Amino acid sequence: MEKRNTLIFLTANYPYGFGEAFIEGEMPFLAEAFEKIILISNDLNNEQTRSTPDNVELFRFPYELSAIEKLFALFQLFNPLFWKEFKQLSFYKLKPSKPIVSTILFSLYKGKKLIKYMKGIMQKEGVSPEQAITYSYWSNDTAVGLAMLKNELPTIKAVSRGHRWDIYFENASINYLPFRKLMLETLDAVISISQDGIEYIKSKWGVEQLCFSKLRMSKLGVFNEFPFSTEKQNAPFLIVSCSYIITRKRVDLIVQALGELNLPVKWFHFGDGPQAEEVKQLAAEKLSSTKTEYTFAGAVSNTELLEAYAAKKPSLFINVSSSEGIPVSIMEAMSFGIPAIATDVGGNNEILRHQENGLLLASDPTVNEVAEAIKYFVTLDAGQYSTYVKEARKTWEREYNAELNYKEFVGLLKE
Repeated sequence: MEKRNTLIFLTANYPYGFGEAFIEGEMPFLAEAFEKIILISNDLNNEQTRSTPDNVELFRFPYELSAIEKLFALFQLFNPLFWKEFKQLSFYKLKPSKPIVSTILFSLYKGKKLIKYMKGIMQKEGVSPEQAITYSYWSNDTAVGLAMLKNELPTIKAVSRGHRWDIYFENASINYLPFRKLMLETLDAVISISQDGIEYIKSKWGVEQLCFSKLRMSKLGVFNEFPFSTEKQNAPFLIVSCSYIITRKRVDLIVQALGELNLPVKWFHFGDGPQAEEVKQLAAEKLSSTKTEYTFAGAVSNTELLEAYAAKKPSLFINVSSSEGIPVSIMEAMSFGIPAIATDVGGNNEILRHQENGLLLASDPTVNEVAEAIKYFVTLDAGQYSTYVKEARKTWEREYNAELNYKEFVGLLKE
């Protein structure tokens, strides 16, 4: 068999725009492990913002369908895969609806488009199926396309990562994700970033136990070469949060909790989003007459964020999302020894150990519960606080160090 020396890597944005910042840490390890990387991004609109290694060739392929393509997708009613997935709806206890049927049809059409495109690139680049490992960063319709490609080219190797919205049905607006059974049955591996994701797939995707051996876990990770201190910062106590400002992230809940506390603290939020103005207005109403100072720092690059943490030395990180995989933002905070408050959703309880490296709240905490958790850290004595700092840093060193985790991931790709 030919050596698998070419990686075909499918992303949503990277290296364009600012999405998928965590791929920046993984890419050098991939580039070292393969002679050639063919990177196919779904981002057609943004400029390239990240440099890539010399052995990476960039291509762009549209993820969304045009209006005419959505009409052509109707012909997928004659595809046997459509009816196989249609029958699968009963296992999920879902009734066929227009949104669900459309989702199945569009997913199939996207898959067929991707197959045609990838075959063309492989022919142009002189890459045989036996030489290639195909890797989708997300278990989305791109991974469905890889499963369909694997059906046509059985000797190609195909894997996908799974994070949060691409694993958990409940995070989809229609409570459904298409072709998950096909994906795990056909791909060589589905690699979840959390154990919670693996357990969910086993119980919810409707896959035979025989396929469970294809499930792997590979944690994400972050780099940090900055020094950290175990000393508590008291002037003022600095709280940070970092997320896209959308409903799921519940940044408004942080505002309400800080408003209820009225403590002399400073809060920085890094990140922007469609609800930013709404949350800023709420902060103006709730915090302007309190002792809390706050700053909305907006969207920043990963480098700028880490430099800010190193310079400002935050004392506490907070994440109160209603849904997560395992947030890279918590990994970044703990790499500086910053204890965290987070909700018990997704894989948060895998990184955050209650009263060791932070406080784990209920999945849907009240304003008062969030406020009391913040107050706990603000009023903690220096010795106890130092223990939390050391445990946070150890969590990163042992479990979320990018160099260790990405080397392990490359091993999974090549096994």
